Amino acid sequence: MIKLMIRRLTNYGLLLLFWMLLSGYRWQNVALGMVVCLATYLLFHSRLKVTDPVKYSLGSLVGLAGFMSAFLYNLLISNFDVASRVIKPVLPINPGIIEVKTSLRSDLGKMMLSYAITLTPGTLVIESIDDSIFIHCIDVLAQTQNGGAERTIRTYEKWLHRMFE
Repeated sequence: MIKLMIRRLTNYGLLLLFWMLLSGYRWQNVALGMVVCLATYLLFHSRLKVTDPVKYSLGSLVGLAGFMSAFLYNLLISNFDVASRVIKPVLPINPGIIEVKTSLRSDLGKMMLSYAITLTPGTLVIESIDDSIFIHCIDVLAQTQNGGAERTIRTYEKWLHRMFE
C-alpha cells in the first residue's frame, strides 16, 4: 500500500513538474497545474504505466546517478572522437551496423539504453528486436575490435538493472 502511494505521488509529481516546465513557476500557473494534473491523473492513472518498472528505492537512485555519469562520460569522449574525425580527415570512417545483445527485460530500460546510444555522437540505434539492439556506428572496426560498444552497453546495463530489475 505504501509503495502504491509513493508511486502515485511520484507520477503526480512528474506530471506537475512537466506542467511547470511548460507553463512557468508563477503561483497562478502552479495552482492551476496542481488542479489540472490532479484531474488528469485521476482520470488516466490506470493508463500511466510507463513508470511501473521503476523501483522506488535508494538503489534505483544510485542506479540513475551511475547511468547518468556513464552517459555523460561517453558523451564527452564521443564528442572529442567525432570532432577529431572532422578536424583530421585522415582518421578512418568505417560506417556500419553492429548487433549487440542486451540483458535488459524492461521496455523502459531498453528505451533508456537506446536513447543513451542514439544521443552519443557517432552512434544511432536503428532497431531493437527482443534482446538485440542494432547500432549504426561511425567506425565499426573500432567498436568491434576493442569491444568498445559491448563495454559501453554493459556499463549502461549494470546501472539500468539497479533501476528497473
